[in-house]
Amino acid sequence: MSLFTTMVKIMNNYDPKIFRSMHHEDFLHIFEDKILTLDEQCKVTDERQKNSDNKSPLRDAELIHENPYGMEVRWNNSNDTVTTMMLLKKDGLIWRTIIGTEPKTHTL
Repeated sequence: MSLFTTMVKIMNNYDPKIFRSMHHEDFLHIFEDKILTLDEQCKVTDERQKNSDNKSPLRDAELIHENPYGMEVRWNNSNDTVTTMMLLKKDGLIWRTIIGTEPKTHTL
C-alpha cells in the first residue's frame, strides 16, 4: 500500500498513535513562516480532528506523484485556492513536509 493511501486511511479513521507512528522521529513540517516539530504537528492534528466539522483535506486530495523518496499531493480549497503538499520520506516514514497555498489560476 502506498504512503498516500495509508495517510488517507489514517486521516479518515483518525487515531493519534497511528498518525504519530507514520512520522520519522526527526520530522519537521514547514508551513508559510512556521516550522513544527513532530510533537507540535501531532498536537495541531489532534486538535483539528477533535472538531467534527473539520474533515481531512486528504479526503479530496489528488496524488500527483509518489516514489520511495517522496510524494506530491494537491487539493482544492473552498476559497478558490489550491494547496500543494510536498513530502520527503526517510526510512519509509514521513520525514519532512512543506505545504503552500496559492490562488487557483489553473484547472486541475
